[in-house]
Amino acid sequence: MARICLLQALSPVGRCKTLDASADGYGRGEAVAIVLLQQADRAAEAGSSLLGLLHGSAVNQDGRSSSLTAPNGPAQTTLVRAALGAACAAPLAVGFVSMHGTGGGWGKGSLTPCQRSC
Repeated sequence: MARICLLQALSPVGRCKTLDASADGYGRGEAVAIVLLQQADRAAEAGSSLLGLLHGSAVNQDGRSSSLTAPNGPAQTTLVRAALGAACAAPLAVGFVSMHGTGGGWGKGSLTPCQRSC
């Protein structure tokens, strides 16, 4: 924890304001989220409600960037293109993007140009 304090990465108010102009660091915390994934035909057979369909996904590593928490735009663009290819989807067909942030304002403008370039 002492090293994190030396980095001045923690928000002085203890609250993460990801992608907000007033972002001043991140807040430490833990969370758990569970998503049950089931094949659509099996869900229908079991009488389960379909809340969404996952058409494609992709994974990569951000690679080199200007700092530990700064995004790498070209790597993100490659990832989005791979996910769109796996889903056989056009960029404008995407209705929801899930993401995380580091509590700084510098990532704010990186996702939209990434989506536009795909």
